[in-house]
Amino acid sequence: MRWILTALLVLGAGDALALGPTDYTFEFLEVPGADFTRVVGVDGLGLAFGHWVDVENLDPPQIDPPVLAEGNFTWNGDSFAPVALPGVTDPQLQGVSEAGVVWGFRESDSLSFVSDLASTEFIAHPDYDNTFLVGIDGSGRVYGTRSNDPEEPMPGPIQIAVDPGGFFLDGGVFSDLAIPGATNPFVDGVRSDGLVWGQDETLGAFLYDGLSVSVLDPPGDEAFTLIYGVADSGLVAGTRYTDSSHDFLYDGVAFHDWSVPGAAHSSIQGMNEAGVIWGTSTLGAYIATPVPEPGTGPLLALGLAALAARTSRSRAR
Repeated sequence: MRWILTALLVLGAGDALALGPTDYTFEFLEVPGADFTRVVGVDGLGLAFGHWVDVENLDPPQIDPPVLAEGNFTWNGDSFAPVALPGVTDPQLQGVSEAGVVWGFRESDSLSFVSDLASTEFIAHPDYDNTFLVGIDGSGRVYGTRSNDPEEPMPGPIQIAVDPGGFFLDGGVFSDLAIPGATNPFVDGVRSDGLVWGQDETLGAFLYDGLSVSVLDPPGDEAFTLIYGVADSGLVAGTRYTDSSHDFLYDGVAFHDWSVPGAAHSSIQGMNEAGVIWGTSTLGAYIATPVPEPGTGPLLALGLAALAARTSRSRAR
């Protein structure tokens, strides 16, 4: 009987990380009638949130065509449902926490908000021009990046942020998030336990647990790296950029290439704490769910059955 218990312990402690597309099941999402569907997050219960857009189809096609309609949705694996936020007529969702609290911005004026779908709170840093939210930890702290606009606006839609830095909002009080060794850090996300990640001109891509900083340095001469999520297992999802983008998963030892099977191009846009990945591809918006290690389920069932039989025989004696 001891070998069965040993097997159960090994299975519980040594499940392999899902490291490539073949270790995942894929589902592709397309909101009926929409030209573009984008997943922005998957909460701890597996409910997906996203944003859809219907545009005017012009000939020839335009890079930024007129928007005819847009909205936000949830996807439970079987059906879509619209998302309405109290007090916001034009919300664009940007993410969802493990607890199901969403964040985003109001399209009319880019004012950021958080909402539990029953009430909405608008958030603007009092000392900076711009407030961009990136996540909510398990205690309810809201994290983001604040910055100022340049004194002399640059031509075109892209502006360089001035004095960027991370912050958290706790009990109505804004506090700067000091990242050791960072110069101008952009915070890109936070896990329930407070682990944050982002990008800095000095450190590059970083992880910060409140005590120490880890720098993610993929092999090769990359221009920069972006982290899009960190699972409870420690698995990191991200993109490294050279002359083109290259998605990856990092298990703490090695970098593993990531792509959507059958898609000419794909882009990771997030990963939750359970390791569920979402993004875009030429096949459409996708959600990729880790598959349990082959053979683990049957062996675990065998062990439990044998343990139950042994227990029954012991009681019979």
